[in-house]
Amino acid sequence: SQTNTTAGGNKSQLLVIVLPLVLAWIQRQGGLQGALDKLKNAGLANQVQSWVDPQQQNAQDVPDQNIQSLFDDQDIEQVAQQTQAPKQAIYGAIAAVLPQVIDSLTPQGNSTNPQEANNDIQQVLNMVGGFLK
Repeated sequence: SQTNTTAGGNKSQLLVIVLPLVLAWIQRQGGLQGALDKLKNAGLANQVQSWVDPQQQNAQDVPDQNIQSLFDDQDIEQVAQQTQAPKQAIYGAIAAVLPQVIDSLTPQGNSTNPQEANNDIQQVLNMVGGFLK
């Protein structure tokens, strides 16, 4: 059926679209450390540890309800309207992007300098912002 082909295309597009959302969310938590604490408090401590630890495979199992509790519903709604994608798909994209973002922001695992990570976030946001306009 035709819906499958568009869903595939949209999925990678969704990943790009939710990236700034995820990065902005991290900034709103006060940066990397705050975001990690928030994720751990949301019941994702094991997953977070796997994303931060360079030796571990990224755990991908982030339940949608965790994403729902962490992210502002209005933000999700906005993306859903922009992309014409169902909110479930947006949550799925965030769940896919979040591990990669945390992983790439913590190259030295637990000894990563959060300040450097926060500068990286700002750079990526500036880049993506220019790219999306």
